[in-house]
Amino acid sequence: MIGLDTLEKCGYIRSFPQNLFVVGEFPHRYDTLREVKTAADPAALARQSRHALAPAVCFHCYAELSGQVLDGPVRLTAMGNCFRHEAEWRVGNHRLTEFGMREVVFVGDTDFVEEERSWWMQEIWSLFVELGLHGSLTTANDPFYFSEDALKIQHQKMASMKYELLAETLGRSTFSIASFNHMGDSLCKPFDVKGPAGLPWSSGCVAFGIDRWAFALLAEYGAWDEWPSAVKDRLHGRAMMPATQG
Repeated sequence: MIGLDTLEKCGYIRSFPQNLFVVGEFPHRYDTLREVKTAADPAALARQSRHALAPAVCFHCYAELSGQVLDGPVRLTAMGNCFRHEAEWRVGNHRLTEFGMREVVFVGDTDFVEEERSWWMQEIWSLFVELGLHGSLTTANDPFYFSEDALKIQHQKMASMKYELLAETLGRSTFSIASFNHMGDSLCKPFDVKGPAGLPWSSGCVAFGIDRWAFALLAEYGAWDEWPSAVKDRLHGRAMMPATQG
């Protein structure tokens, strides 16, 4: 879970309220708890807590660094399950309401953040090609902004704040399996994360949808027993011969 106060600082609630699962709770009151035991609709006795199911894992990192003055750049990584309240018609195959995510977060000056993001983009593209997957790297914007946020979408694209790695399956469906983000000071500032000069630092992150990588590989090669030995070796950390992509 993650506190709603953290999501408010991130601006997530304002931008993506439709994605959130807010957690309910039963009050610690004997009369209410006795009612719950016999109620036809126990949920009617619940109240909203100050927590939501985490829509991403990086937000916890900013909460951890909140109010700190950092002596030098910081790299953090985290992995966990994320939850997004997707429309029913969108759920299936690569899009789930609960999914695994690995993120790498880096905080420092603007040059450091851009260097980190560029390094990850190159490394992950090389891995993507080695695994024999097909797709592209492209600039992107976060989906589901409301119409009044059109300027934010335009700014994201013009500033190349967000890149996505798109996988294309043999059935020609295309979906994002990783994103590479440069957030400027948009998250460090509300969380009061500063550099040695006492000014808000920049941050970025790289996010990997674990289930989507698995789906892309299954769509490409079928069941595990059918996967090429070179791909299995690479996933087990053993080197592959240089690969080319047609």
